Amino acid sequence: MTQKAEVQNLRMQLMQCCKKLKLQPSMVDRCYDLETESLPEHLLKLLQEELEGRQIRRNNRYIQQAHFDGPKHFDNFEWEGIKIPSTITIEEMKQSTFIPRQENLIFYGSIGTGKTYMAKALGMKACANGYQTYFYRTVTLMNQLCEARKEGRLSKFLNKLNKASLLILD
Repeated sequence: MTQKAEVQNLRMQLMQCCKKLKLQPSMVDRCYDLETESLPEHLLKLLQEELEGRQIRRNNRYIQQAHFDGPKHFDNFEWEGIKIPSTITIEEMKQSTFIPRQENLIFYGSIGTGKTYMAKALGMKACANGYQTYFYRTVTLMNQLCEARKEGRLSKFLNKLNKASLLILD
């Protein structure tokens, strides 16, 4: 067997292993691109890249599942005139620390003060922090709950909502 055929055979075996282990096939291509001194370092870098890629894909999936109608970020948010309770800081909100503590946030105020924008920005940040999030207009959620009940899939829909780390109602 020629060296080229051996390399091709090795590549195919690596691809099959990745498929069986449910790893990204691009991992095989990346293994040839990495420059490391030892096999354990090489393997560590590959696995770290795979974990990072999975986290990015999961966060993107969470953002897509959340049903935000466009990206919102705190970079553009005007905090002037917004009153934050003394029990939480803006930084804690941005870092989603209220989620593991299972604390509720309620935004209220006049129209146009940025409540929805802030809620969506919090949701986007929560997704980026690895929290499964859903955003619903309250009337839309009620309609979906009624529809799920009529179709006999209410418990499935409620289970989906219960799995979320953050549920945003507007």
